[in-house]
Amino acid sequence: MVSARTENLTASFDVRGANVTALYSWQLSSPRPPLPLVGYQVMWAEVISPGRRDNDDDLISQAQILPPERNFLVVPGLRVSSLYRLDVRAVLPGGEGPATVRLFQTPGPESSPYRHSKELHCIKLNAPPTGTVRNYTALN
Repeated sequence: MVSARTENLTASFDVRGANVTALYSWQLSSPRPPLPLVGYQVMWAEVISPGRRDNDDDLISQAQILPPERNFLVVPGLRVSSLYRLDVRAVLPGGEGPATVRLFQTPGPESSPYRHSKELHCIKLNAPPTGTVRNYTALN
């Protein structure tokens, strides 16, 4: 079975005080033969560190289906200096393609709004994490 895969997940951040807005974007691989794209399934969630105690109401996560022409997602209200997991799949008439998963670290509060376009490319996971992610590496 031929399937389309999302790739090149990137993020840029706009920091305003303690509020971070992320712009996540990706590309679609070119399967042969070309397949009709229905849209994208996008899920993101904050990765909680073991030392942080949050109420369930404080957990930040969301999932949605985006139309095929929209290969980006703007997410306001993220926390500064926090780790987020992004999972993107192409949705085809016959089902979903394989997931592409990345972790992104939001900038700290000291970041200037003029540096908001800095991209952080982080760990690419082959499978969803089974526990809390403790270590990560940011690559510029």
